[in-house]
Amino acid sequence: METDRLKIEQEINDLLKTLAGSLNHTSNLISRRDEKIKRIKNEDTEEIIKQQNFSEEVGNNIYKIFKANRALLTDSGINQTLELGLGKIGIRLNRPSVWVKNIQQNIEKLKKSGGKRFIRKKEEYFLNKVAIANEASLFDNFEEFSITQKEVFYAKPILADQEYYKDIKKIRLNKKAIKKKD
Repeated sequence: METDRLKIEQEINDLLKTLAGSLNHTSNLISRRDEKIKRIKNEDTEEIIKQQNFSEEVGNNIYKIFKANRALLTDSGINQTLELGLGKIGIRLNRPSVWVKNIQQNIEKLKKSGGKRFIRKKEEYFLNKVAIANEASLFDNFEEFSITQKEVFYAKPILADQEYYKDIKKIRLNKKAIKKKD
């Protein structure tokens, strides 16, 4: 009986040794793979940064030409998009952005002054920034509200999946807006 136990223990020890070897080999393979991935990512990152910088330079050159000839290219502002054989360029406005100081205090103000359409409720009350942005002029006397929109130049080549864009200017949509602290 003692010899049976010793044989079983020896068999288990042999399997434990085999398992340890397999686990260590797997761990080494994973480490090697991770090192390869890290090296490839580093190589690609450098190339990506170079390509992004080049794209930025080309996009800026397109914008400079557009800016210098905007009236001619947009028929004195009648058109905002210029369709060309290899793509289109133009000017567009991003969605307005609403920033509010003292949100809870302003929610109470809006409730009292009949501005309930500018409030939405989930578990608690939130400002309905889409409604506020759509009626920005009503917030001209709200110093704690800043409603802005960006004018953006874009270039979309038809041979590319992405487009180049550049913020041109920020437009304030309400008059007495405070300056947002970044």
